[in-house]
Amino acid sequence: MLVLLALALLLLILGFTILAPALNPREHPWRVIFFWIACIWLTFTALLLALFDLLVLRLQARQAERALREKLDAARVRQGSGVAEQPTRSTSKD
Repeated sequence: MLVLLALALLLLILGFTILAPALNPREHPWRVIFFWIACIWLTFTALLLALFDLLVLRLQARQAERALREKLDAARVRQGSGVAEQPTRSTSKD
């Protein structure tokens, strides 16, 4: 993800400096269009990877919370209380 953003930033800097004559929109409109499509594609791909990473982390956190809750319930039962208490659920949306 960081590599994609670095590459997009590098293309942007090169496009405004070294590649500026080759990317003149009046002389080479298709080069400019392809250049900007490449920059946008790299940035959008990094954004999608970040969203995917966020979803994976949330899923792992829920699984870890569920495993911990089950461990605690099993420990309560072994302590001799006989009935495991129901854990309270938070009202926040995940």
